[in-house]
Amino acid sequence: MSGGYFDYFYIKVEDMAGREADPEIADLMSDLAKLLHDEEWWLSADYSREDWEKSLRWFKTKWFKQSRNERLKSYIDNRVAALRSEMYALIGENVKDSCLDKSEGAGPK
Repeated sequence: MSGGYFDYFYIKVEDMAGREADPEIADLMSDLAKLLHDEEWWLSADYSREDWEKSLRWFKTKWFKQSRNERLKSYIDNRVAALRSEMYALIGENVKDSCLDKSEGAGPK
């Protein structure tokens, strides 16, 4: 039997995460859905206890040990990088080529 112990509740959480506008809450919900999936599959004898404990440690480390500011900075950095890529694409340039800082290690021309 694959999963089913909690009637596949994790799928509902995944769906909600995909509709969430706030990136931090969407990330939390997505990670919670992964954790619920792994617990459901462990309780249904599809995953080992070690698999479940590994998932639990990963979730707790990310959400309870990492500072919120560091997590928020990563959201900011990801959004800025995506925007930069989108904007450079409008002028037909590659971000990697365009963002090279000529003053820092670009080498001789």
